[in-house]
Amino acid sequence: MWPFRKRKSRATPSISDAQLLALIDADMAAAAARRNAPMVVTRVQTGNGSHIEPPCDDAWPDRMKLEWWAAVTADDTGLRVEVRDAEFWHGGVKKYGYYSVIVGHGSITPLTFDQALSYLSGVSTGAAEAEAGPQ
Repeated sequence: MWPFRKRKSRATPSISDAQLLALIDADMAAAAARRNAPMVVTRVQTGNGSHIEPPCDDAWPDRMKLEWWAAVTADDTGLRVEVRDAEFWHGGVKKYGYYSVIVGHGSITPLTFDQALSYLSGVSTGAAEAEAGPQ
């Protein structure tokens, strides 16, 4: 004899396979959108200057730090700036730790973390100089 009492089954809502697949697809699309959504930062003006919210955290992985810098650059310049993992292969082996930086419709790849950071700095400086006009 079975030592446990049999549970009474609970009524579960009826859902078709098509409805279930649509829910799963919607959830997966929402998760992908969250992963690929650009980081949002805000420059907060203070009495003696400004700072960025949220601040960059040194504990973040390099990709997230670059996304933060890209968001700061986009906020400062008004340009569309993105950072992605580079699809970089050498000798048939995928290389990790390389990034693509996309500004508007142009991109540069593959870049190391330091190279990508320098490139973002150059974009920000170049946009500020262009805005200032000839001196």
